[in-house]
Amino acid sequence: MYLRPLFQLDLNHLFCKKIAKYASQHSPYRFYIIDYNSNDTFYTHTYEYNKLLGTGNGKYNIIDTDNGALLNIEYKNIYNSPNPESPMHPTNLFYSELRKYTIGPLYTQTLDHKSKWQPVLYNHLQKEKSFKVLNFYDRDLFI
Repeated sequence: MYLRPLFQLDLNHLFCKKIAKYASQHSPYRFYIIDYNSNDTFYTHTYEYNKLLGTGNGKYNIIDTDNGALLNIEYKNIYNSPNPESPMHPTNLFYSELRKYTIGPLYTQTLDHKSKWQPVLYNHLQKEKSFKVLNFYDRDLFI
């Protein structure tokens, strides 16, 4: 399978048209909706059993590299997870890094702006060297 890197222009368009959904690694009943706004801010809404638990927010910055875009993320307000294994829990070692960290590069198989769903892989060095998936969906699916 061929994956192509996403660059700043790709991400700007993606963030304008779509909202991300991220599945929890610690609970099959929890997920996050991430809304990246065009003014370099974002909101993370935490849901469990399809009920909104709370919202965090911050700002982001896209950095273009030859290998694709990196995303600097800086939380201003964090909705704390009840799970100590979660990076969003105050006792987790990664919690202090939520104030400023970087993910990327970001990849997708084909960037299809007409599709209602766009999976995006990204590298995240929170605990392990692995890829994670952000699923982007058309904004109109959330209205």
